[in-house]
Amino acid sequence: LMIREMIEKILRELGAYRIDKVGDGQQALSRIQRANAEGQPYDLVTLDWEMPMMHGLDLLKIIRGDDALKNLAVLMISTRGDAEHIRQIAPYMPSGFIVKPFKPEFLKERILSLLTPPKA
Repeated sequence: LMIREMIEKILRELGAYRIDKVGDGQQALSRIQRANAEGQPYDLVTLDWEMPMMHGLDLLKIIRGDDALKNLAVLMISTRGDAEHIRQIAPYMPSGFIVKPFKPEFLKERILSLLTPPKA
């Protein structure tokens, strides 16, 4: 829960005006699909690998497999950063991956890097 609060605080500091929090992967998928269908897609989704109902990896697989969602910026968060964990997630190309625990400054830098368009 503290991680979600930290993420929300940082997003607010960065000027986010719409922050939705859900309790599980199924709810997250539903919100992501609805927001997209309503023409209000998210700029960034943060997914914890360990979520109830549907793990973050499973949700990432669905997002990357959906033509309407596949380009969504997804920051995966996990307690594990070992090679096996990385191998599992790599084919689904998260936009970013960070391992808990992390410092708020590090999270802020990662979020900014995902939301800032590359310079030409």
